[in-house]
Amino acid sequence: MRRSLRSPVLAAGLSLAGALAALAAVAGTPAEADVQVVLPPIGPGRGTGQPGTVSPPPACDPRSHGYQRQVTPGVTPRNGALAVSWRHMKDPDITAYRVAAVPKRLVSGEQPAVRWTTVKPSAQCFATMSVTIRGLARKAPYDVWLDVVVKRTAPGVGGSRDLNLGRSGVVWTL
Repeated sequence: MRRSLRSPVLAAGLSLAGALAALAAVAGTPAEADVQVVLPPIGPGRGTGQPGTVSPPPACDPRSHGYQRQVTPGVTPRNGALAVSWRHMKDPDITAYRVAAVPKRLVSGEQPAVRWTTVKPSAQCFATMSVTIRGLARKAPYDVWLDVVVKRTAPGVGGSRDLNLGRSGVVWTL
């Protein structure tokens, strides 16, 4: 049975990108000249860049103070607990913060599950958030993880995503 080859360039084993480059060289124009990428418009003051339904007041607009970046949460040791604090900057896309104290002692076998504590964000533009994680072993090392949960409201994309804001490093409970 005989096969008909539609493109001798592709039949020679070149990739599609190589075929486009070869075609552009023959035609005398760069292959990228005809490619246009159109990005959808994103309205101003929409938090993390995902179009939302609520615009923050100008003083709270994340574009005016910058988006949240990696932060080191403040951690104060307590008896069998850790008090955790961090700065909150109002962003309409933030739905929650999640904090966990991860044990740092070596354990053979199955590892203990990480327990997350969810904290609702403040309604203020700038606030100090805090939570106390209780029920921890006394005189034990922990690493505190701080995550932020943001909604994804881009056209065609729903749900939320959990982003790590920072870690404390090893802290010992009292």
